[in-house]
Amino acid sequence: MAKQVEREAAASKSTGRIRYEELHALLRERICMLVYPPGMTLSESELATEFNVSRTPIRRVLQSLEAQGLVETKQSVGTIVTSVELRALREVYAVRMVLAASLGDIAAPLRSHSKLPNFKALLARAEALDGHRDFKEFVRINNDLQYELGLVAGNDSFHRITEQLYYQTIRVYFGIVQELDWEAEVGWLRAEIGEFIQALQASDLRAVGYVRRNHISMNLVRITNYVLGHSGHQ
Repeated sequence: MAKQVEREAAASKSTGRIRYEELHALLRERICMLVYPPGMTLSESELATEFNVSRTPIRRVLQSLEAQGLVETKQSVGTIVTSVELRALREVYAVRMVLAASLGDIAAPLRSHSKLPNFKALLARAEALDGHRDFKEFVRINNDLQYELGLVAGNDSFHRITEQLYYQTIRVYFGIVQELDWEAEVGWLRAEIGEFIQALQASDLRAVGYVRRNHISMNLVRITNYVLGHSGHQ
């Protein structure tokens, strides 16, 4: 999905027809990939010039990103990419774990294995990262995995809320992942997708939710250990 969004955005930019949804997805991805790091000021006029649009759709996108906690507007300063403190990170991760574990209870009945090909394609992409350090692709696989899990749930509210919380926090992980054991992190990603495939093959949505919950928990442990190890905070 992420690659498609980027291609569509580039094509649309060249014709002056980039849509709000494409702008939103592209700017959110840039925040995730730390192209726009915490503390960076985003200029409406510069973004409007880059994408050959008026400032109105840019303003709408930035307002949406602010509602999602990714940016904040400060008077006399502008729109700034937000940072995430460890305490806030833990709080959001705790909510993410509860929501993930509830997937089997609130999801629409699984009618078929129609989602399996998408997860198998994600697994193939993750396996291609073996011995191949591609940070952007790693980010996009994670983002696409979050999107596919929302579709599996078949619950629009669940999809929207879990996606918002994911994007609020995952950039902290992406900010340190290249300093962790790269092969180990790729291995965690492959393992998670493989477990999803097994659960979907068994038509067990409750298992899908618990797989997600467990991997969110382990991800938080790795982030916390890194942050505390590099800050000296208790």
